[in-house]
Amino acid sequence: MGYYRYLANCIVVEAKLWGILDGLNLILDRSFERVFIQTDIIEAVNAIQE
Repeated sequence: MGYYRYLANCIVVEAKLWGILDGLNLILDRSFERVFIQTDIIEAVNAIQE
């Protein structure tokens, strides 16, 4: 599966968070019950946990 979203100018953590959000919306549409999110940006992890 490919992924594309135009984000203009943003920092890496913002791009990662948009990707995670879009992925979560996709799995909600497909009625998944369990999800494992993996990222290599600790700032994204912290933002999600807050």
